[in-house]
Amino acid sequence: MKKHLLVAISIIISFLFFLLHHTTVSADDRSRGRAHHFNTSPLPVEKPSVTLSFQPQEIQTDIPITLSFSITDKNGEPVRNLSVSHERILHVVIISKDLSVFAHLHPEDFGPISESDRESGGYDVRYVFPKAGEYLVAADYAVGNDHFSDQFIIVAAGDSGMDQIPFDFMKEKYFGPYRVLLQTEPEQVKAGQKTKLIFTISRGDKKVKDIEPYLAAPMHLAVVHSDLKKFIHAHGVKPGNKPEEHGISHIHGMVQDSLGPEIFAYIRFPSSGVYKIFGEMKHEGKIILLEFMIKAEK
Repeated sequence: MKKHLLVAISIIISFLFFLLHHTTVSADDRSRGRAHHFNTSPLPVEKPSVTLSFQPQEIQTDIPITLSFSITDKNGEPVRNLSVSHERILHVVIISKDLSVFAHLHPEDFGPISESDRESGGYDVRYVFPKAGEYLVAADYAVGNDHFSDQFIIVAAGDSGMDQIPFDFMKEKYFGPYRVLLQTEPEQVKAGQKTKLIFTISRGDKKVKDIEPYLAAPMHLAVVHSDLKKFIHAHGVKPGNKPEEHGISHIHGMVQDSLGPEIFAYIRFPSSGVYKIFGEMKHEGKIILLEFMIKAEK
């Protein structure tokens, strides 16, 4: 009797162990299960490395310079799968130390992207630096759904140097025939706090209601601190739309019609100080550059 009881207990224990073994999921397995069934976004991509070189190697003003960007992974291998972000594979922004010079360039501006470009992970743009002094060169690109930005400080030599920064905090300005009013919410801009920028565009006595998408966005914004050490590449949105997030819509861009007269943008200024805002919008086939300054308080 005792022997039969021990056998029964042994069978029960074995059965319970079997159930436990086959129904328990490890933390890693649960994580993989959630990712597989519910998370449609790929895993985050490790940030690539970007190097910048020049041809000719010494940058002189008023001489065409080729800026070459090489994008590699942690093993030094070329990153061959860059995503098209806002209709371009690489966005290059150039801003002078005195905040008076601005350029927004792309490799596609100088010819189609070739298979050899993608295989080498190298992309070129050309530029003529108009003044001697320091420049910020920012390179924005995407891999999968992940967006990255790298910044470089370079120096151009030449006779025509830069002036002092002309501080101008006017919120209503004319850019050619366009009158643009910039408002912020909150009115007092604080560092680290999300700030809503509201651009209202008029021409003559009429609001402009037919602004065209530019590179799949109502507006492209380059925001830079006066020390050139903080840089943000952002995009405007149509009123009523949610602030842009770094997802599919950010990577590929979204074309919208009936833009204007208001365009919103959402910026979180990383530290206190003066920021220059360069905004690019498109109207009647032309790119209009807007320039404003904002001071972010602590």
